[in-house]
Amino acid sequence: MKLYDVGNALFYYRALYKLSQNQLCDGICSVATLCRIEAGEREADCLLYETLFSRLGKNIQQFEFVLNEADYRLCELRFQIEKCMEEGNFTDGKIYLSQYLNLMPDHQVVHCQFVMFYQAMLLKFSDHCAEEVQALLRQAIHLTRPDFAAPSTQLQLFGSIERRILYELFFYEKYDLNALQSLFHFMELHGGREEKVWNVISFFHRLVFWFEKEQRFLEMVEIAKRAIEILFESKSCLYLADFYFQKMKGEERIYPLDGCSQVRRKQVMEQCCHIFYLYMMEGNQRKMEQIEHFCRERLKCQIIKQEK
Repeated sequence: MKLYDVGNALFYYRALYKLSQNQLCDGICSVATLCRIEAGEREADCLLYETLFSRLGKNIQQFEFVLNEADYRLCELRFQIEKCMEEGNFTDGKIYLSQYLNLMPDHQVVHCQFVMFYQAMLLKFSDHCAEEVQALLRQAIHLTRPDFAAPSTQLQLFGSIERRILYELFFYEKYDLNALQSLFHFMELHGGREEKVWNVISFFHRLVFWFEKEQRFLEMVEIAKRAIEILFESKSCLYLADFYFQKMKGEERIYPLDGCSQVRRKQVMEQCCHIFYLYMMEGNQRKMEQIEHFCRERLKCQIIKQEK
C-alpha cells in the first residue's frame, strides 16, 4: 500500500469516529508525525502503523504495507515471539525476543513497549514474583499511557499491546471494573468482528472466572451477559458454553435454588441441558462432567443423554 493510501485510511477512520489527531497518537508519536503520515509525507515502520490502526479498532492485516528488509525481519520476529508464547515455548521465545531487542530502532516507544510486555510475560510464566511482573508491566504502559488510571472526560484509545498490558495489570492490581471501561468501550462500538472477539471476548472470558474466584457474582453475571451479546452480534461461538455456564452459576449464587419454585428449577435444568450439549459439540468432556455434577448437587437430577 502506498504511503498516501495508508495515511488516507488513517484519516478516514479517525474522521469517521470523530477523533482528534492527539487522541489517536497520544503517547506513541507526535501530532506532527501523524500529520505527515496522514498526508503521505512520512514513512513509519509496521509496528507504529499497527498501533495506530489497532487504536482505531482495525486489524493491520486488512492493509498491505511495503516494508524494507529490516522492518520485515522485525515483523517476522514479532510473529515468532507471539507464536512461541501462545505455544508455551518460552525458551525459543526468549531467544527471539533477544534478537528483536538487538534489531529494533532506538528510542521508539512502541518497540520498547512490545519488548517490555513480553519480558514481563516471560517472567510471569517462569514463576517470578508477582511484584517483578507488575513493575515491568507498569513501566511498559507508562511509556505511552502514564496517566491511564486518571479520570478523563476525553475518550482514550488503546492499541493491542496497551490493552494486553492493562488486562494483565487488572488481575495484579484489582482495579475497579469501571476503570477498564474505556479499554473495550471503543472496541465494542467500532471494532470489527475479529477484533471484538479476540480483544474483548478473550478478556471477558478470563474475567468471569476471576470474578468467580473473588466471589463477585453480580459482576460475573453482568460480564457473561455482555459477552454472550457480543458473540451473537459477531456470529461467533468462542467460549460461548463457558459464558452460559458462568452466568448460570453466578445467578444460582445470587438467587440460590434451595426452596425455589418448580418453574425456575425447570428453567435452570433446561439451561443445563443447553450448556451440556454445547460442550458436547466442543468435545469438552471435562466441562460436560462439571455440568452433570452441578445438576446432581444443585438440582438433584441428572441430564439424560440423547442416544447417538
